Amino acid sequence: MKYFFLLIATVFVFTACSSDTKDEKNDHERDHDHGDHSEMMHDHGDHDHGDHSEMTHDNKHDLGGGAYGFVKINEEGAISLDELYSHIIENEVAVEAKSSGKITEVCKHSGCWVTVQLPNGEKMLVEFKDEFSIPKEGVIGKDIVFQGKGEKTTYSVEELRGYAKKEGKTAEEIKKITEPEYDVKFIAEGVLIK
Repeated sequence: MKYFFLLIATVFVFTACSSDTKDEKNDHERDHDHGDHSEMMHDHGDHDHGDHSEMTHDNKHDLGGGAYGFVKINEEGAISLDELYSHIIENEVAVEAKSSGKITEVCKHSGCWVTVQLPNGEKMLVEFKDEFSIPKEGVIGKDIVFQGKGEKTTYSVEELRGYAKKEGKTAEEIKKITEPEYDVKFIAEGVLIK
């Protein structure tokens, strides 16, 4: 089910990257299976983010030395991804923090988000505040330090069953949803790529 929430967060990211958010979200929900989430892996490359051919990103958020965003950061004070993830899960409010990890994916259309590999093998979405962007090429596998706010969104059993019903799941599949799920995401105001 955790992948379901990475999927939900990804939908929000893609809608931020798209000029036609409503249609894209509906297409995404219609085209994906949200039933058995235990084995779901989501490939961000399957999505059309809209036409960005006329969109230009000026370099006002390129702060030099591999730093991007609204604040220039360094590695000092960064906590481990395990610690960050635990802080986010334990709190009901947004957690301000700095952490680092390896980039596993990058938004191919505008460079406005990345995923980082968590020690447990899952991926965490790191969105960039106000869609500042990083280079799209040559960053996968590089280390990234990110600073901003992490937050958890909890989905009740009722909400999850509602999503499953909208997906056309059977009554038996819907009955299997018995526990709330949560989604974790991070909104970075500044990043440093090494």
